[in-house]
Amino acid sequence: MDQLDHQYIAALVKRAQQNDSNAFAELYTLTYQKQYAFARHYLKDEQLAQDAVQETYILALKNLAKLKDPIVFVAWLNQIAFRTCFDLAEKNKRN
Repeated sequence: MDQLDHQYIAALVKRAQQNDSNAFAELYTLTYQKQYAFARHYLKDEQLAQDAVQETYILALKNLAKLKDPIVFVAWLNQIAFRTCFDLAEKNKRN
């Protein structure tokens, strides 16, 4: 699926916000490849990219209830991924 169906994703978000773990699993399936590709490009390290994606989805799951407009889920997830990658890159620079 190259183009994401934002209406369908919004419906999944609403279900996930009601503790439907299958809906969150489907959100993950639909968005994982793009998130991993971004993290791999940004971090230029496969292991760090995997860590970043894992942290991105953990944060998304923890904060999903705070997302007021489900239609912006992908943009919201992208922001989480960017911040996570930025933080990991900064941490790696210091080490």
